[in-house]
Amino acid sequence: RANGLLTTRRDGTIPERVPDDALFEFYRTVVDRFFDDERLLAEAQQIDRKLGQAAGPDTLLCGADQAGGRIDPSGMLYPCVELHSPIADLKEISFGQAWETRATVGCTYRLKDYPTCGSCRYFWVCNTCPGAFQAETGRWGTEATEYCRNTILRVAAVQECAERRLGIRQKEECPLDKGVSITPADSRLE
Repeated sequence: RANGLLTTRRDGTIPERVPDDALFEFYRTVVDRFFDDERLLAEAQQIDRKLGQAAGPDTLLCGADQAGGRIDPSGMLYPCVELHSPIADLKEISFGQAWETRATVGCTYRLKDYPTCGSCRYFWVCNTCPGAFQAETGRWGTEATEYCRNTILRVAAVQECAERRLGIRQKEECPLDKGVSITPADSRLE
């Protein structure tokens, strides 16, 4: 398996953007190299089914503090690999105690806390990640423009490969075919 998300520096800076066409080519290469026809068909169908679906304000943005976490070598428990504020010291309390009390720490991220994500037609096909948002922007509670651009171009690459290899025409036209530069505002257009 391959996950080709290109990320920004951990300090929240973006020295220079990879051009849209180069990023699209990266994702197309990942799909062509690592997706057999069965996986490509499943991915294209999932995108087609989920693109544009609405989500409620209490929808969880990610599984941080819900589906997993990370323990560093010193015994500190974190809600996820991308979040760098510990929620418990496992030298002081048991993992069971930490897991049972994790809700009091406030690491549950909901869609209402990220209004741009809530209005985005790509929400259900995006791997929304507050930790990655923080890494890109340097701030919590701020959506990440590069993360949005990566999602839009990954979707476009899957759709282009599905059409070329499987003859499946998707509902959405690739933004690059329209001759536009990808920005987060593009994700909210209907």
